[in-house]
Amino acid sequence: MTFFSAFRIAIEALFINKGRSTLTSLGIVIGIMAVIAMVAAGGGAREKLDESLDSVGKNLILIRPGGQTTTGLVLQVVPLTSEDAQALRDDPELRRMLIGVAESQPMPVAAHSPFGMRRTTAVGLRPEIFKIRNWQLAKLPGGAGRYFNESDIKKAANVCLLGDTICRRLFPNKRNPIGERIRIENVSLEVIGVMEPKGANPLGQDQDDQIFVPMTTLQNKIALDQRIAIIVAGVKNQAYLDDAVARIRKIMRERHRLRSDQPDDFDVKSVEEMAEIGVFLISTLNMLVVVIASISLLVGGIGIMNIMLVSVTERTREIGIRMAVGATPGNVRNQFLLEAIILSLVGGFIGVTLGIASAALITRFLNWPMTISLFYIALAFSVSALIGVFFGYYPAAKASQLDPIEALRYE
Repeated sequence: MTFFSAFRIAIEALFINKGRSTLTSLGIVIGIMAVIAMVAAGGGAREKLDESLDSVGKNLILIRPGGQTTTGLVLQVVPLTSEDAQALRDDPELRRMLIGVAESQPMPVAAHSPFGMRRTTAVGLRPEIFKIRNWQLAKLPGGAGRYFNESDIKKAANVCLLGDTICRRLFPNKRNPIGERIRIENVSLEVIGVMEPKGANPLGQDQDDQIFVPMTTLQNKIALDQRIAIIVAGVKNQAYLDDAVARIRKIMRERHRLRSDQPDDFDVKSVEEMAEIGVFLISTLNMLVVVIASISLLVGGIGIMNIMLVSVTERTREIGIRMAVGATPGNVRNQFLLEAIILSLVGGFIGVTLGIASAALITRFLNWPMTISLFYIALAFSVSALIGVFFGYYPAAKASQLDPIEALRYE
């Protein structure tokens, strides 16, 4: 019997019981679909995370108030101060490793312009932040304006820079708002520049819906509070990252007068370290899905074996006739094995198709890029074929071992 003849007979046998064949391959379909969908969505999540981190800067070190004990108990929050940031700026060893150090303090505000009022966030900053974060001024008709500088910090100057989103909301019909004035908490500020769009941060917050003002202006005129929310440092080279984190921790512990047996009352983390946690969580989720999908594939394989055993019993007389006209045990075994493989591969094909469709829907809903790897598609088909061989071999072998005479007598 040729391969094509065996293939035709296998297709005909499966189509005789279309409903049973469909239900049998359902476990394979669900398992393959889950793996393809989650691997594609997980790859998209990684790309989205990398894209967000690139917009933030992977060379950043973030120092925030509050720490945890080894048991996870949150310590009493000790506020950070501008003196903490200045101590980091003045350290000779850190100056060798860092681009700069800048404190930051966000505050929700209502911003007023001649065109209306908008809720947004005012962020007090030091001038070093623009170099650390590599923030650029937008190119506007008539000039790009300027950053605020050390002189503005010393004078607590009434100046500000607008993010792209809040600029369009406060000045919807003005292509260049430089020189215009806005009002925040009854403080009038002159717009001296507009920042280039930066997109969303890893938490999904719009980095362009912010108004940037000198730190002293925010502290002394708007918030009336000297505390700061975060200190940002940027390393000159990724190779300095671990040494810089260790040095910052040492200086902060000395400033906060912590004994050697006391845990940190602040938190120092690099953006790269935070990214590694995100990638670990995504990978863990993917592994969990693969384990669940593997169980589904196992159930699907057992279903194929069960149905093939039923098929062997139903077609015992047919097997006897084939053997009587010259079919060898090997022909019979290969015939039933081919049916099991086709059943499994059809389930794999449907699973891959539904998996790609599911991944497209997930990534579209979450606004992630979709990454479909040909390797995983080929792997899915290979796994389907192996399931057909593994779980189909026993029924096929049982069919090939039937006695022709007994098979012919079977009713």
